[in-house]
Amino acid sequence: MKWSRKQEPSLKPNDVRLTRSEEIEEIIAVGVELGVLRSDQFDLDPCAHEHRPTPRTIQKKHLSASWNGLRGDWFGDVFVNPPFSDLSSWCYKSMVELDCKRIFSVSMIVPNTTLERPCVQDLIYKKIDYSPQAVIYPLERRRPFIHPDTMEEMKRPPFGITIIYRWSTFRAS
Repeated sequence: MKWSRKQEPSLKPNDVRLTRSEEIEEIIAVGVELGVLRSDQFDLDPCAHEHRPTPRTIQKKHLSASWNGLRGDWFGDVFVNPPFSDLSSWCYKSMVELDCKRIFSVSMIVPNTTLERPCVQDLIYKKIDYSPQAVIYPLERRRPFIHPDTMEEMKRPPFGITIIYRWSTFRAS
């Protein structure tokens, strides 16, 4: 699969946000129940804030000026809360990582309002690794995010959130 999307993140002010611990716990619990996640934590969050690690994530690589999630190789079970203004780059990067068998799974947060976008449709339905395996899991009610500087809840977004679980049939130990 050739990935031709830009590899530099372009951020808007509302793109910088953290996922609350409660949502991380729910995303992990559902992923384990579905058999998508191999354990009760993620191996990587390529969109993590440099100074605020994502809860329940073994962050072997930290985002910095020298490494960003669109350029670096991913590994293991990956959690992605992408910048919504650049959702297509992150969807296509997830597909490349699955196709190259560098990751076991991706659990990505997307706004409900984007489920019909081609990039999201490709992440859900495009044949990767010889068998498409995806689950769409809408979270109940609109959920707030956390501001990374103040660590306070931000205003709830005007849309609901869906988790797309996508995994590979490739399962190395």
